[in-house]
Amino acid sequence: MYLVYKQNLHTHTCFCDGRNTPEDMIKEALDKGFDSIGFSGHAYTEHDTSWCMPHELTPKYYAECRMLSERYRGKIDVYTGIEQDLFSEKPELPYDFIIGSVHYLRPSADAAVDESPDVLRCAADKYFAGDMMRLVREYYSLMVELPERTGCDIIGHFDLITKFIERDPTLFDADGEEYLDIALCAAKELAEKQVIFEINSGAVSRGYRTSPYPSRTLLSEMAKMGAKITFSSDSHAKWSLDFGYEDMQRLAVECGFEYIYVMKYGAFVREKIV
Repeated sequence: MYLVYKQNLHTHTCFCDGRNTPEDMIKEALDKGFDSIGFSGHAYTEHDTSWCMPHELTPKYYAECRMLSERYRGKIDVYTGIEQDLFSEKPELPYDFIIGSVHYLRPSADAAVDESPDVLRCAADKYFAGDMMRLVREYYSLMVELPERTGCDIIGHFDLITKFIERDPTLFDADGEEYLDIALCAAKELAEKQVIFEINSGAVSRGYRTSPYPSRTLLSEMAKMGAKITFSSDSHAKWSLDFGYEDMQRLAVECGFEYIYVMKYGAFVREKIV
């Protein structure tokens, strides 16, 4: 099983919380046989600046990615994007693509969904009277707002709320009927908006999960909905640029997908998984 067109659009560099420079990532992509690479620096979030691009670095990031696109023209296609959190400032630059993500339930660092199980429990206590399923409902209601609020092309790590479930299954029942109903209602609404969901191996490469986002259960139902998918490693270092790609391809086929969507010549097109 292989991809006709190998691409990763969810890639972070030293401009935000990644380890390597954009050029380092491009060189690694060439070594790994990629046809193209897209950069998706974290957009500035005023309430939590620990992992995003500062205001003063954002135009420098954009300019460097554009310059490298020209430098490597004919060798590999390089796209300049951004990962736009629901509570980030709106993008002002003409990016090639936008990944929309929900990292917070409120514009506050203490409402982060992917920081730790303890932070998630504290957020449930502070904002949802200790009711974790109310928190889950809020998360997915915010997910549904992403296309209108961020203008995103791609939905980032759809079920990020489950990041710590394997380590701490007492958070909530991610296999339970109530949770699945909430998540699938959101997936259906987003699929109808024609956005692309990523199958994302980032939490696997960093040791939090043993399988990508979204879960196999969700993906199987999303395939029946006709949802669009792409593959990403949510890479924060060059070694993980194609992490889990073969596993994600196999998972997609087993769940009923025949095609993925990739960016070519500035537009998203459908490619068959072979």
